[in-house]
Amino acid sequence: MRTFSIILVTLFLTACGGGMNHNAQMGMAVATPDLAAQPAAESNGIAIRDPWARQGTIGDNSAAYVAITNATSADTLLSATGDVATAVELHTVVNENGMMQMIPAEGGVPVAANGMQILKPGSFHIMLIGLRKDLKSGDSFPLTLTFANAGPIDVMFEVR
Repeated sequence: MRTFSIILVTLFLTACGGGMNHNAQMGMAVATPDLAAQPAAESNGIAIRDPWARQGTIGDNSAAYVAITNATSADTLLSATGDVATAVELHTVVNENGMMQMIPAEGGVPVAANGMQILKPGSFHIMLIGLRKDLKSGDSFPLTLTFANAGPIDVMFEVR
């Protein structure tokens, strides 16, 4: 049973990007957001840059990432919603007793005043649970990111 649990956690962390070091060792690039790029979406002082998601197969899980810059007072990303998956959740990865674990981001994802928050592998991310379609490189899909102060922002994510 313990071996099965370890395998299950490893699979979840890989889908969320928790296997980032493993990916780097396997020669897979871990994307660095292009912060100089034009925003993919903007609203009420929040700018969304470089929205992307991992490839995935229908029924499986994937994860989406984005760079958020905030030109106003502190805000919080409260939720992400969309039809691409059965469930879309904000998650983070924590180290508990030497084991990396993916958990829901309770209370959302903070974005500091006049600051930045990068959702990336091995950290805060958007979990796509139960994909409703295959996600292939070059595909795109919409998600709505809802912030406490800035409100909802519609964003197109590119699959890489």
